[in-house]
Amino acid sequence: MLHALRALRRLVLVCTLLLGLSACDQGKEAVESYHVRGLVQEVSGSGVDARVAIHHEAVPRFKDRDGKASSMESMTMIFGFGPGVAPKDVSAGDKIIFDFEVHWSTSPALVVTKVQNLPPDTALTLAGAR
Repeated sequence: MLHALRALRRLVLVCTLLLGLSACDQGKEAVESYHVRGLVQEVSGSGVDARVAIHHEAVPRFKDRDGKASSMESMTMIFGFGPGVAPKDVSAGDKIIFDFEVHWSTSPALVVTKVQNLPPDTALTLAGAR
């Protein structure tokens, strides 16, 4: 009987630990990544406060804060720089193709994770652009 009680306690402990780990995973934020082209408007700040304003093309499969699909029109947005990307990598007037991630619970929420310059004569589809 004592042996069965110990086994039952172990089983309850294992189940409690597994449920706890599962609850922890539910609290993790889903990070979305996007690949888009744009025109660098401005680079400002330095260090962790460095930001880049990019007028990007439409993002058809963008997910909002609730994870719902929501097409994002072409617009100018402010991005932070992720690891491996620095303010020196871009300048105002650059046409770029870039990847960014959305972390709704952090600041900045939008972070450039990869950037590559496009040829200056690349045609971009930007709302309100002349």
